[in-house]
Amino acid sequence: WRLLSGILSLGNMTFDDRQDDDAAQISDLDNLEKAADLLQVDTLKLRSALLFRSISAGRSDENLEVPLTSQQAVYSRDSLASIIYSRLFEYIVSKINDSLKLQKTDGERKGLFIGVLDIYGFEVFQTNSFEQLTINYANEKVDLSVYP
Repeated sequence: WRLLSGILSLGNMTFDDRQDDDAAQISDLDNLEKAADLLQVDTLKLRSALLFRSISAGRSDENLEVPLTSQQAVYSRDSLASIIYSRLFEYIVSKINDSLKLQKTDGERKGLFIGVLDIYGFEVFQTNSFEQLTINYANEKVDLSVYP
């Protein structure tokens, strides 16, 4: 539950543009600290991942950090939350599948299974919430596993 709470805390994070340039800043640092604690990552590394993109040129080990605008930071936050959720979902499904493997006894396969009903299609709203994103993402994952 901690990881899921961390994903939801990421969604509460908002960004503003600094007055002196277009670089984003996190509006409420308490949200950053809460998300970092729940995700069990370093607060400064999470802040850097959300507010900067790293560019490396050539064979150099040197990286250049370019600040993101507030809109880019929102995309960065949403992408991070989405990939964490995706991996959590895949982990849970994998564990369920492992626990329900069919056993062969006397030439017959016996065991439990789970049937999943997928409702086809995307909802289109004026403003989509993170919850709707995760529902749509889960639906697409199910579709891809059934209809590759």
